[in-house]
Amino acid sequence: MTPTSTPLWLDLRTEYIDDNFDNLVEYLRKADKNESFYKKTIDLLEQRIEELINEISSCRLYADNADNDKLKKAKMLAVYLLTSDSKAKYSTEAFVALMKELSIMWPNHAKALINKAIDRLTNTEIVNQGFTWQNYSEIHKELFTYNLINNAKFINPIKGFKYISSHGTAILNNTGLYLCSKSLKESYRLLNNGAQSMDTGVGIRIITPPGEKLKQSQEKEIKAISDFVKDLRLDFQASNFNVKARKGYSDGDEATVKVLKKSNGFIFVKTCDDDYKTLEGQIIFRRPSIIYYQKRDIYDFISEGDVLKATIKNVNRGEFDIENQFVDFVLSDVKEHLMGGATLAKCIKKDNYGNLIWITEDGYPIHTPASDEYGKDSLAVVEITDIRYNNNTIHASIDGAPEEGDNDFVTTDSQKGCFRDYIASFSKNTTASMKNNEEPLSPIIINILVRQLFDYQKTLLKPSERYKNLSLAMFLAMVVDDDDSVAYIDFSMSYLQSLLAFVNDEPVDELLTGPEDAFANAESTQQRISIVELLREYGKNGNDSLLNDAIDSGKPMISQLAQLIQSANRMKGILTPGALSVIKHEILKALSVESEEDTDLEADSGTYIGMESSTMEFKTSVVYEPKRTDIPNETAQNFNIAKAVCAFLNSQAGGTLYIGVNDQGYVVGFDNDMKFLKCTTIDSFIRYVQDMLTMKLGVDAIYYIKIEPAYDNKVVMLHVEPHPYQVVELDNKAYIRVNNESREMPDEMQLELLSEKRKKDKGKAANLSWLHRGYQLKKCVILHNYHSSHGGEIKDRHIEPYKVLPEDNLVLGFDIDKGECRVFNINRIDYVELKENENWGHTAMHQDTEIDAFHLSGANAYKVSFKLDLLARNQLIEEFPRTRDKIECDANDNNVWYYNDTVRSILGITRFYMGLAEHITIVEAPDEFKNKIKELAEMVLKQN
Repeated sequence: MTPTSTPLWLDLRTEYIDDNFDNLVEYLRKADKNESFYKKTIDLLEQRIEELINEISSCRLYADNADNDKLKKAKMLAVYLLTSDSKAKYSTEAFVALMKELSIMWPNHAKALINKAIDRLTNTEIVNQGFTWQNYSEIHKELFTYNLINNAKFINPIKGFKYISSHGTAILNNTGLYLCSKSLKESYRLLNNGAQSMDTGVGIRIITPPGEKLKQSQEKEIKAISDFVKDLRLDFQASNFNVKARKGYSDGDEATVKVLKKSNGFIFVKTCDDDYKTLEGQIIFRRPSIIYYQKRDIYDFISEGDVLKATIKNVNRGEFDIENQFVDFVLSDVKEHLMGGATLAKCIKKDNYGNLIWITEDGYPIHTPASDEYGKDSLAVVEITDIRYNNNTIHASIDGAPEEGDNDFVTTDSQKGCFRDYIASFSKNTTASMKNNEEPLSPIIINILVRQLFDYQKTLLKPSERYKNLSLAMFLAMVVDDDDSVAYIDFSMSYLQSLLAFVNDEPVDELLTGPEDAFANAESTQQRISIVELLREYGKNGNDSLLNDAIDSGKPMISQLAQLIQSANRMKGILTPGALSVIKHEILKALSVESEEDTDLEADSGTYIGMESSTMEFKTSVVYEPKRTDIPNETAQNFNIAKAVCAFLNSQAGGTLYIGVNDQGYVVGFDNDMKFLKCTTIDSFIRYVQDMLTMKLGVDAIYYIKIEPAYDNKVVMLHVEPHPYQVVELDNKAYIRVNNESREMPDEMQLELLSEKRKKDKGKAANLSWLHRGYQLKKCVILHNYHSSHGGEIKDRHIEPYKVLPEDNLVLGFDIDKGECRVFNINRIDYVELKENENWGHTAMHQDTEIDAFHLSGANAYKVSFKLDLLARNQLIEEFPRTRDKIECDANDNNVWYYNDTVRSILGITRFYMGLAEHITIVEAPDEFKNKIKELAEMVLKQN
C-alpha cells in the first residue's frame, strides 16, 4: 500500500537520517520493499553511508572520537548492511568500516575484527552477515560483536587480484592483502616467488625478494625489525608508480623475455615488459656451458613460450644472456636446501687437474678436489661444504666432500628438472596473465584498514608486536599517499623506540615534529614530547629546572614521572644498582599506561623479578661472565654460583639463586649456556648444575638445594635451605650472606656458627642428610634406637640405605643383621651414624619396593576413587603430599574434588577414610577396602 504523504524525515537532505535515525530503522524493518518510498529511502541512506565511509576513512589518527559517536556510526553501517546485499554499491566498504568501529568499541576483539574485514575483502558474496534485525538492537553489547565474528560467512573467493599502486603496491588476492615496495608487475611475481615478512596474524603481510626477508629468528627483536622497516621504507619512498617509467632498455638491464622460437641451435626471444619498448633478439652464451650445463642441453631444456629473466648484453644487436639469473637461482636453492647437508651425486667430469665435477639428483653441480678414489660416472654421497663465485673461467662452483653412494640416476634428466624449475619461477608471471585478472582496489578500504591497524596496535602488550603492526599501517598509508597518517605513524614509532631505548639503557633520541605536521600541536603529541624530554634527563646530575617544572605542571602522569626521575638522579651513587632498578621499574610502569592501552614495555626485554637481597641472588649464566657474554669462562662462573649457594647454606634464612636473570632483575634466559654445554633439554641443564654443585660443595650439601625450572624454562631456580649442623666450605673457605653479597666468613664467625649448630638437636634434617650421604657414597649406616611399630622394640639397625624418600619420611635399606630388605620410617630414628669405612656388600639383593602415597608397600595394587569435599581434599594433601598430583577439581563445582590413585596397601587409605568418612564419598574401591572398613567399624562399636 502506498502512503498518502511523505514522512517528515524522508527528505532529500541526508542529515535528516541522523536526526530521525530511530524512525528510519523502524520504517526499514517493517516497510514493504516494493513501496515507492522504500527505494527513495535506500537511495538516501546510501548517500549518507558514502559520506560516513569517507569520514571514517579520512579520520585523523590522533583525533579523539566521542564514545556515542562510535555507536552511532556502527548502528548506521549495520542498518545499511541489513538492507543491502553483496552487490550493493558500498557493501564491502561498509562492512570493513563496521569492523573498524566495533574495534574501537571492543578492543579485545580488534584482531578478530581485522581478520573478518580481510575475509570479506577476499570473497565476493555474503552468506551470513553475522547479525540480523532481531539482534541489531544489541549492537552496543559485546555479545553482538562476538557473534558477528563467529557467524559472518562469505563465499566465492575473488578471482585474480585487486591492487593499488603509488609509493609501493598493495595486492589483494583470495589469501589476503600483501604489501610490496616494487611495481605492480614485480609485486605480482613476488606473490608466487617472494618471501613473506612480519605476518602479525591479521591477514596483511609484507612480501620482498627472498634475500631481503626479515628472518624469523629476528621477528621479536625491535632492532632487527626497525632496520628491516627502515630499509624497506626507503624503497617505498623511492618508488612512485604514478610517474611513467622510462621507455628504452640499456645494456646491462634485466628484462623479462618470452621465447618466440628455437631454430638450428638459436633461441629467439622478445621482451614482455609493457612499460618498456619491445626488444627482440636471441639468447647468447659467452662460454660453452653455464656451471657445467652444456649449451646444447640448455637448448633442449627450453621450450617455445617459456618466460624467464635475462640480462641485456647489447641493445643494438638484441643479445640476451641468462647466465647470471640461472646461477643465482642455483646458488640460492643450494643455500636454502643443501648447504651443510649431503646428497647423492654422479660424477660427470674429471678436469686436467684431477678435480671432479658432480651432478646431484636435483640437478645441482658440485665441485670436489682431486681424488684417485673417484672418476667419471662414480656415484657418491656429497656433503656441501662451501659455495664459491668466480667470474673468470668458472662462473660459480659449489664445493663438497664425497662418501660412498648406492643409487643411480640420469644426470641429464636431473639437470633438465632443475632448469625447468628455474624457468617455472618466471613462466607464470607474464604481463598477459596479470592483465586478465587485475582490478583496482579501493583506496577508501586501505585508509580504513590503516586506522583499524593503528587502533589495534594500541591493544598489544609486546612492543615488538606493536612496532610491526605500526609498520604495516605505515606502508598501507604510503601506498595510498596518505602523508598525514604516514607522518603520525612514523612519530608514534619513534616514540615507541625512545621508550625502548630507555628500557635498554641506551641514549634516548629527541622526539621532533616539523611545522608541516598537522598533529604537532595535538595534546597527545605534546605529552609524548614531554615524556621523552624527561627520560633524556634520567641519570644526569645538576640542573633540575626541567624536572621541577614538570612536577609543577599539574599533569599527574608527567608530574609522577618527573618525581621518579629526580629521585633516581639524586640517589645515584647512594643506592645499589639493584635498588635503582626498582625506581626505574616504577618509571616503566608509569610509561606503560601513558596515553594508550596497557603496554608492557619490558615484554621483549624479559620478565621483571625484582632486586637482589639477602635471600635472592641473580646470575645470567653458568658459563659466560655478565659483561663478557661472548667469551666463555666456565670455571669462574661455576665458582661464583657455588659461592652464592655456599653463603645461603651458611645463613640463617637460606635463599634462592636464579640462573638466567641479569643484575637488573630481568629474565634473559640461558640459551647460550645450553649451546655451549650441549644440553638439549632443561633437565640435562639442571643435572649439570646439580653435578657441579655436588663436586664443589659435597654430597651432603646437595640435600638442602632444590633445583627447578621457572618462567617457561628460561630460568633455573636454586632454593637453598640453611644447613642444620654444618658450616659448608668452598675450596676450604666458608662464605656467608651479608645484605645482597656473598662474603668470605672470618674464622671466628665460622667457629661461632659451628658451635651454635652443634648445640641444636640434629633431628630429622641431620638424619636425612646422613642417610642421603650413605646412599650417595654407598656406605653402611647405623639407625640408632630405631622404634619399630611391628616388633614393638627399640634397637639399633645396621643397614645399607639404597633409597631415600624424604617426602614420605622413609628409607629403603638392606637389614644386614636380618638379611632382608626393609622399609624404615625416618621419624622413628634417634640419630644416624655413617660407617665411612664400611662399603655396601649386598647390592645384588637390593629391591626397589614401590611405596604408595600413604607411605606403605605391598605386593598387590588396589585402584581407589574418592569424591572429596574441600576439607577432605586439604587434609589429604597436608598429611600425604604425594596425593596432590592425583586430585582433580570437578569441572562444574569448585568445592568438589576427585582422588583417583593406586595404593599398595589397604591399611593407609582405610585409616584416612575412617577419620573423615562424612566428607568422603566412595566412587570406586576394592572389596578388601570395604571389608576392612566394616571390620574396623565393628571393632569400634564393640569397644564402645
